[in-house]
Amino acid sequence: FNHYAFGSLGDWLFRYAAGIDSSSAGFKNLTLRPCPDARLGKLAIDVMTNVGAVGSAWEVQADTSVLYRFKIPGGASAVVGLLAPTADAVTTAGAGLTTIKGIDTVRAEGGRVVFRAAPGTYTFLVKP
Repeated sequence: FNHYAFGSLGDWLFRYAAGIDSSSAGFKNLTLRPCPDARLGKLAIDVMTNVGAVGSAWEVQADTSVLYRFKIPGGASAVVGLLAPTADAVTTAGAGLTTIKGIDTVRAEGGRVVFRAAPGTYTFLVKP
């Protein structure tokens, strides 16, 4: 990405489409707020940081539900914001969001379900 036009596209993919951002120096406090778009279909981005690999992926399903996958490295935590009408629309392996170990502070905020996630690998399904 040695030209501004390419770099700005990379920044858009990284920060907007994948939703990866650091809310403090060194990626110890992450923000993961992806913006899935059916026109792209799916997206997966991994980035190596000083605390480890951070991953954000999503895929729009045929029924318009969205499958999200996140990787939060040890030594970091993340505030995750999923586009979802309510917390009840978010599941993982058939379980509700509030029952998942490592997830807390679930709230609704501006059309998203927002929560804090401990280090780990997570998969969420959001039904329309």
